[in-house]
Amino acid sequence: MVLTSGPTYPKPHVQATPAVGLRSVKISLNHKASFLLFIQNIQKMKTNEISAKLLNADARIWIEKLRQVMLIQDKGKGTIKSYAAELMLLFKYYNVKTVDAITGVEIEQYIVYIKTVHQVGRAKCRSVASACAYFYKQVIKMPYVLPSALYPQKQFILPNIMSQQQVKQLFAAPLTLREYCVVGLLYGSGLRISEVAALCIQDIDSASKRI
Repeated sequence: MVLTSGPTYPKPHVQATPAVGLRSVKISLNHKASFLLFIQNIQKMKTNEISAKLLNADARIWIEKLRQVMLIQDKGKGTIKSYAAELMLLFKYYNVKTVDAITGVEIEQYIVYIKTVHQVGRAKCRSVASACAYFYKQVIKMPYVLPSALYPQKQFILPNIMSQQQVKQLFAAPLTLREYCVVGLLYGSGLRISEVAALCIQDIDSASKRI
């Protein structure tokens, strides 16, 4: 990759730090917005009329069976908790029926209901569908097709582009030397954050201005 010279900006105020390899730079991606939205959807489901319903005796037995099967298969604690929570809401929604009497069509109707009434997003719908697919294939062993067609379409939104003024403000900020190097690489070379985090000093050929 050839580094091209970009626009010239005021020399930033940097704080001297000991020389270290770029591999030691820890950069975390900001997924707070999507994560908080997912949590809000879960909270809405917990406080709605579905969660207020009782879980019948048959459903409680199958929820416990689900946990046992997933533990035997070494599934993660988070996955077990998520699948159990999603299926409990489904079984509460149809609490007048035994679990084996709930049909694939009724599961799809439930997903349509939470999409239209509770305005849940793609992540929630996928979580419900995946939990149902696992339960009916691995636990109760009944035919069930993952209703992928019911997922909301994933939206592809172009990111906002920083203006020249915003770029100038970024480079003029009181960054440390390490932070200035990272920002300069991201802006000047077009590298991804993960690529910058994995860089080593020997990856940089300063003589030929290549990475």
